[in-house]
Amino acid sequence: MFLYDVVLPIAINSSLVYSANQHIDIGSIVIVPIINRQIIGIVVNDAKSDVENYKIKSIIRVLPFPAISKENIQFLHWLSRYNIITLGKVVKMFLPFLKYPILEKEWHNNDDVDKRDSEKIIKKVINLSYQQQKIANDIIENIDRAKKPYVSLLQGITGSGKTEIYLYIAQYIIKLGGQVLILVPEILLSKQLSERFLYYFTDINIWHSKISLAKKRRLWIDLQ
Repeated sequence: MFLYDVVLPIAINSSLVYSANQHIDIGSIVIVPIINRQIIGIVVNDAKSDVENYKIKSIIRVLPFPAISKENIQFLHWLSRYNIITLGKVVKMFLPFLKYPILEKEWHNNDDVDKRDSEKIIKKVINLSYQQQKIANDIIENIDRAKKPYVSLLQGITGSGKTEIYLYIAQYIIKLGGQVLILVPEILLSKQLSERFLYYFTDINIWHSKISLAKKRRLWIDLQ
């Protein structure tokens, strides 16, 4: 019997232990029983063997989705500590829209969709001024040297060209095979900013509280 720590999208600050008759990869998305219902969860670790004397419920099913990476699992724990919220609430934000029968059907329907490479994503190369290019190069150099999350503060008045620098760095990261997340302070700004990004990129994904659950499921699948 294999034992695993599974984090659930409920307001508790720890994982629960479940058993399985076969090995399950860390990061797998699973269905487990809790009280009188079934709920989705993430396998985050192998459980300690000293819990074997307790009655342990079994994992019902492993869903056929890519496992959450070790880096993303570490990010969930960091986000919980940094914002002083329970790990379960972080997972609820991470997987709030996953109604697994619907998601599984949509996942299989998505099998034939071609994954886009960086050359197809980038529509137009950004030309920066000398000062913009110098700033962008400094930030990129620091990112490459740090090899870990790195913070840069770019200060400038409205219309000074900060967004073009963001776009240039985004293109650089995408060319390396990475993904870029742009945060904006208001939903109303997302339309204006997305139009600007679409001038340089063939497609972008937009996520906010007004997006429907069905759309969020499709976005989640596309980003895997």
